[in-house]
Order: sequence, then structure tokens, then C-alpha cells
Amino acid sequence: VLRGSLPYENEWDDKGPILYLFYALLIFLSGKNLIIFKIYCDILFLIITYLIAKIIFLLSNREMSTKPIIGSVFFIFLMSSPWGTNEYSEIFCIFFISSSLYLLLQNDFQKNATLIAGILYGFSTLTNQGSGIFIILFIYFFYCFSKVKNFVPFLLGISIVHSTILFLYLSKDLLDVYI
Repeated sequence: VLRGSLPYENEWDDKGPILYLFYALLIFLSGKNLIIFKIYCDILFLIITYLIAKIIFLLSNREMSTKPIIGSVFFIFLMSSPWGTNEYSEIFCIFFISSSLYLLLQNDFQKNATLIAGILYGFSTLTNQGSGIFIILFIYFFYCFSKVKNFVPFLLGISIVHSTILFLYLSKDLLDVYI
């Protein structure tokens, strides 16, 4: 990617293209220094932990309790060695999914926030295709909060991301590689 190629243009892997674009961004920002790269991944991990606490806080009707702290600590324990590593694609997926969910909950599913949340979730599905299963979670939240009509901007956000990446591959005559 840092040499101007799209993911899978010259090599193959089973992860989504956004992972490698995100990796390229972190590698570029770290000046190709592995230690700084890992620090950036740790910062991302801390942001996820914070977002999990905020999501739990919002879901518990903004009650001051220990639930957000317990939930965040539980996440940290799950990601401790040997169970998790901060550079796995799932961490990047959790970052996009938690950002998306937090944005929806914080802004009461408003249309602009819903569109951006869809874009973030779209990034997740193009980071690791397995995160597509979380669409069930988002449908559940839209239904529970009686905001089903706002699901259309969410789907629009997802389709913007997928269409953009599809266009990039089409522009380089790599549709077969993308598919």
C-alpha cells in the first residue's frame, strides 16, 4: 500500500482491504518504527476501552455505577496475553464498531450521525469480513430504540464505503481481485 498498490494487487491475504490501508496509515505516521507503531495500536486499544465504558454508561441510562468500569476491565482482561494482540484485525473492527455504536447512542440515532455510523461500520466490514455479523446488533439497536426509519442512512453509509473501495478496484481493472 505504501508503494502505491491496492491491497491484493500484488499479494493475497484473507483480511479486508481497509485493514491494510489502516496499517499503512499507522506505519506512515510511525515513520516505519515498530515501537511507535505498537504504541499507536495501544492508543487505539485505550480508545476502544474508553468507548466501551461510554457505551455501557449510555446503555445504563447515564447512571453512575461500576458497570462501565467493570465492562472496560473485562475487555482489557480478554485482550491480555495470550488471548489477544493489539495488532489483530479484530481490534480494528472493534474500534470501528464501538465508534459507530457510540455515535448512534450519543446522538440519539440522528440522521447525520447515523450516516457516519454506517460509514464506520462499513470500514469494519472491509477490515475483517466476519464483523458483518454485527449487523444483527445494529438492527436490534435500531429496533429497540424505535429508530428503524433511520436505518436507511446507516445502510447508505455502509454502501458509500463499499462503493468507494469497489470503485478503486474497478479503476485499476481489479474487480476480480476485489470480489
